[in-house]
Amino acid sequence: MSKKNKPKEVELKEIVADTEYELWESKYLIGRINKKDDKFEYVLNGKDTVKNTKLLNDAINELLMQYNLYTH
Repeated sequence: MSKKNKPKEVELKEIVADTEYELWESKYLIGRINKKDDKFEYVLNGKDTVKNTKLLNDAINELLMQYNLYTH
């Protein structure tokens, strides 16, 4: 039998208005997002590689995909 996936709640916390965000899954920090000029830089918690994208939603999606990749 296969296990059913349990949905997990993810929260985006705005640290500094419109420039700095943190993405959390319950008590675990997934990653940080910073706005630099017209791009959003994001880094997965525990990693040193900083990546960037033009949209905040894309940065959130990338962090979630990387988080799911490394935690499962």
